[in-house]
Amino acid sequence: MGTSDKEYNLPVLKDAYASEFSDRKIPEFRLPVNVQNALLSHSIHTQVQSVYQPELSSRFLPTSALVKTPFYGVPDKRYKLREYTNFPTLEESFREFVIEVLVRKKYQSSHFFAFDKPNNRYFETEPLVLIDGVPVFNTNKILAYSPSLVKQIDLLNRKYFYGPFSFNGIVSLSTYAGDLKGFELDPNAIIFDYEGVQQQREFFSPVYETSAQVNSRLPDFRNVLHWAPNINTNGQGKGNVSFYTSDKKGTYVGVVQGMNQQGEIGVHTFTFKVGEAL
Repeated sequence: MGTSDKEYNLPVLKDAYASEFSDRKIPEFRLPVNVQNALLSHSIHTQVQSVYQPELSSRFLPTSALVKTPFYGVPDKRYKLREYTNFPTLEESFREFVIEVLVRKKYQSSHFFAFDKPNNRYFETEPLVLIDGVPVFNTNKILAYSPSLVKQIDLLNRKYFYGPFSFNGIVSLSTYAGDLKGFELDPNAIIFDYEGVQQQREFFSPVYETSAQVNSRLPDFRNVLHWAPNINTNGQGKGNVSFYTSDKKGTYVGVVQGMNQQGEIGVHTFTFKVGEAL
C-alpha cells in the first residue's frame, strides 16, 4: 500500500454486464410429478408456519463481539479520550499523552512515527493511520480534528503484516458514532455502499416442556428439524443432541459432520421415519 491516496485510479465500470446474449435454446424446465408434489407440500407448510408463527422465522442472535473487533485484533495500547484533558486539537492530545507516537513536522507537513515496542525504538517511516477504519494519508487533517469527536485511539506498536502489505505500526481513531463525523474525506475518494456483516440467524426448534406447550394446537410443519453447528464431544468423541420432530410425516435424513483435533473430518448419514409405524 502506498503512502498516498492519489497513487491509484480505480475506474468503476458501469457496463460490467454482457449486452449480447447467446442464441442457444434452453430446453423447457419440467419437474417430475413426484417432485412437484413434494415442493407443493413444502410450500404449503412454509406458508402455514409464516401465518401462525411469523416471529419465529426471523430471530437473530445478539451481535458477536468478534464483529466489532478491528482487523488488527487487540491493540497494544488504547486511549479513551474522555479520561484525559480535552485539548482543542488532536495534535495537542498526541503531544501531551500519546507517548507511543511521535509527531514531527517537515516542510509544513506533519508526520506520525509509531513506537516499535519489540525493538525498543521508533519506526523511521509512518504507520497506517485510520479513522473509523478508513485509511487517511493527510496527517495534518488528523491533527486538526476535534478530540471531542474521538472516542478512542488504538495503537499497534509493532510491524503488522496484512496479506502482501506491511505497516510500521497502526494508529486507529474511532469516533463515537463510527461515521467520520465532521471529517472531510479526500475528494478523490470513492464511496461504496455495501452490505456489512449479517446477524447470525437463530435456528428455531420448539420445546414441549409444559402441558400448555404439549397441548398447543399450533401446527408444526418444519422440514428441517434440527441444526446445531457447534457441538463439542467429550474425550471419547461422544456427544448428545435432542430435538422434537414436526407434525409432518415422512422419512427424514440426518447428517452428522465433525472434525477432530488433527483436522481429520468425518461424515455419517442416516434416515428415520416420523409418524409411521416402525
